[in-house]
Amino acid sequence: MGVAFSGEGFHLWGMEELLIQLEVARQERVAALHEFMRLKTELARAQRRVDELRGENAVLKQALLAAENETQALFSALSSPRA
Repeated sequence: MGVAFSGEGFHLWGMEELLIQLEVARQERVAALHEFMRLKTELARAQRRVDELRGENAVLKQALLAAENETQALFSALSSPRA
């Protein structure tokens, strides 16, 4: 901010520019806060989906293990000599 002298006294110049900069900074801060909240919501949604997928994965692993055990049992039954 500068101070200029005129015939009518001191005149502060640059005040309007400072007010504009403050308003722009406020608007940027509001926009950043909105973006942060949007990303926070998106992260929470992604974390819930990851938890769901982990649960599905555990179920699929159990089913695969059961299928492997059944396959091994059938193979063993087919491979053993019959009496």
